[in-house]
Amino acid sequence: MISDLNTTILYKCPICGEMQKYKLNIFSFSGNKAVILSCHCKKSYILITVGKNNKYTLSSPCIACNEFHKFELSAKTFWNGDIICFACPVLETDLFYAGDIVKINEECTEYNDETDLIMNELGYDNLKEENPFVAEIADYLMSLSSKNKIGCNCDCNDIKMQVFYDRIEMLCTDCLTKTVIDASSFDALERIKKYKKIDLKQSKNSL
Repeated sequence: MISDLNTTILYKCPICGEMQKYKLNIFSFSGNKAVILSCHCKKSYILITVGKNNKYTLSSPCIACNEFHKFELSAKTFWNGDIICFACPVLETDLFYAGDIVKINEECTEYNDETDLIMNELGYDNLKEENPFVAEIADYLMSLSSKNKIGCNCDCNDIKMQVFYDRIEMLCTDCLTKTVIDASSFDALERIKKYKKIDLKQSKNSL
């Protein structure tokens, strides 16, 4: 039955380090251009879109190489219940899992331990110390968002944020317009603090 089509996403936020589980079913995509699975810290997300021929594209931030990776699956593969591991294509680091909740739970502890080890080896704490500006910029953007001062020219005010170590990307949940904000320097911090309101525009994808 179509109502039996469900899956669970297991994901570790590369910003706060918390494990997240998201339960999805076929109706999660009803009337939506995309499903966006945000971490509770609001600084990272997984994006799932459905394209032509019912192809599912899953996009995730990478804890290993500071990029967004995209993975394309058929509907049959996405909903078949078997566990799927999505890994960084460059460094083969596990990013997230999809599949049956029982199988996901079996992988949860090992996945958490492995990603903890990777994040420690990469020196995430040191990276934050080397670029403190990205945290300040993220906090400023979240402050603007809490005051409804961030929106899109499509009239949507639901904007998701993904924090990397040299930039911040903001995504409109309606039209999927994305804006990239430089967060690599003190100058970038001073520049973004001059903005009292931010409007995402399809023709302008960077600040």
